[in-house]
Amino acid sequence: MNAIKLISYVLLLFVTPSLSTLSAENRQKILCLHSYDPSYEWQKSMDTAIDQTLLHAVPDIQIYHEYMDVLRIPDPAFQMDLFNYLKSKYRDIRFNVVMASDNNALNFLLDYRDRLMGPVPVVFLGINNYSQSMLRNQSFYTGVAENIDMPDTLKTAIQLMPNIRKFIVYGSWNTTYFENMSLLKQVVSENNLPVEIQQVENIPISQMLAHVPGLKNDDAVLFLSQVLDDDGKMMPITKSIQMISQASPVPVLSFWDFALGNGALGGKLVSGQSQGETAAHLALQIMNGESAKDISVIEKSPNRFMFDYVQLKRFSIPLSALPENSLVINQPESFFNRNKTAVLTILSILCCLVAIIGILSAAIIRRKQAETLLRRSDTKHRAMIANISDVIAIIDINGINRYKSPNIERWFGWHPEDVVGISTWENVHPDDLERMHVFFCSPKCQLDFVISMS
Repeated sequence: MNAIKLISYVLLLFVTPSLSTLSAENRQKILCLHSYDPSYEWQKSMDTAIDQTLLHAVPDIQIYHEYMDVLRIPDPAFQMDLFNYLKSKYRDIRFNVVMASDNNALNFLLDYRDRLMGPVPVVFLGINNYSQSMLRNQSFYTGVAENIDMPDTLKTAIQLMPNIRKFIVYGSWNTTYFENMSLLKQVVSENNLPVEIQQVENIPISQMLAHVPGLKNDDAVLFLSQVLDDDGKMMPITKSIQMISQASPVPVLSFWDFALGNGALGGKLVSGQSQGETAAHLALQIMNGESAKDISVIEKSPNRFMFDYVQLKRFSIPLSALPENSLVINQPESFFNRNKTAVLTILSILCCLVAIIGILSAAIIRRKQAETLLRRSDTKHRAMIANISDVIAIIDINGINRYKSPNIERWFGWHPEDVVGISTWENVHPDDLERMHVFFCSPKCQLDFVISMS
């Protein structure tokens, strides 16, 4: 028996690690290759949305993130180093899906995916100026495009500020800037917008800050990409927008939601969160067995008009002038929103009081109507009683007179007030007392009744 237990224990020691290894190998794995570094606000919002969406659907999924950091390392030769690094690091891992955020990551995978990991399905997001030709006829690619809505944003800016005649464009030389600059010129030309474009590019932030105060009131600032700090390095776009906006006498426009609340006026903005969530759902479809070839690319970004109330107020733009269903951030809370609970409580109490007053008023009205009808009925009955020949009496069960009609005086010479309240037996002939007592004690007798006396 001891030998059997020992053998079972030894087998368990060997089997348990094997099962754990098998379980780990069966877990879904995703590699997320990002163009920028994780501190970049746009990148950060996409990363967060991807992780939250995937982990909510598949809690034990393994997510790997790699950052190309192309804004700080733009050298094309670095891509071969990156290829060798990824090839070595992930040589023993088979990914179910690879996600590529922004153009640089997608282009890298188009160049190296097959040599790096074979025909693994790729889901891309944040791709500027997407067209089918960008995929070079390669298979198993799908995703969501990042189409900044320049036409609607620029047209809306001109409608809100009709004095605009020139867009001052700030940016640095990188892929995003060149692609967006090309698109800007195309949009202005195709839509015949009555504006000029002045490019202030690839200069440090200190020179931009020296340039901004001299802008005229018919200018507007456009941010198309990150800009350089005084050391020639890329600086966070939200920080640069804050600095330019504070120094600028004219509005600052952008096309991404992370700029909102940091000095940008607003427009029809692209959301990094929406990009990440949408792409993650496409990746989940693939992991659930659907082929990437059968999933169409989502070419229209879920953009929305969004504005900053602080900047609207600064440049005297009324809320009523904004496009319908615009989202406005930093809008002061109304008295109702600040004191919602108290206001609703007071309104509830007032409604209850009004209801009670209404009920009491209705009861009072009904009572007065009943009293009026009673008075009319009483007057009518009194008139009827006064004009009939019989004497009407009301006597309670104890024999006490409660009412005697006026004509009792004519018949018996008594005034009604002289006999009301006294026992009726005092006015009954002794020969009739016994008979009357029997009547009053009989079951047929009522508490109050009327006796007609002749």
